[in-house]
Amino acid sequence: MSCDYLLLDDAPRRALRGDNPLTDRLADLDNLTDADRDALLHILDGLLANTRIRAALSTAG
Repeated sequence: MSCDYLLLDDAPRRALRGDNPLTDRLADLDNLTDADRDALLHILDGLLANTRIRAALSTAG
């Protein structure tokens, strides 16, 4: 489910785009154990931090 309707007045509720490979997996995250969910969040945080660092370094140089 898109969150547009939470952020924008009169935005219709709509499903996430199906062409994103993460879309199908997002619904299954509720099936993870707490430990697995914490591990996944830790991995995602690391990947996102790495991406931000690379972007900052590429614009600084």
